[in-house]
Amino acid sequence: MVGRLPANDATLIVMLVGISSGIGLLGNIWLAGIFMMLFFPMNLWLVAILLMLIWLAGQQISNRFEKIRQPMKAGGVADDRD
Repeated sequence: MVGRLPANDATLIVMLVGISSGIGLLGNIWLAGIFMMLFFPMNLWLVAILLMLIWLAGQQISNRFEKIRQPMKAGGVADDRD
């Protein structure tokens, strides 16, 4: 896989920042990812898809922690962060 990536690391960095910014602005990970993949070489599509899957996994983990935290707050457990 490393041999297939372009020698220009700036292209990879721009793609990662672009997809991350697009996800943040649009709120739709697939739309942002597909739109950004149109502007980069085919050999970076795997990296873009992996980035989208990692982002989705992070959202799932975040949602699980939020569901666990909600009953604690409702049950009267002190939470100094709020």
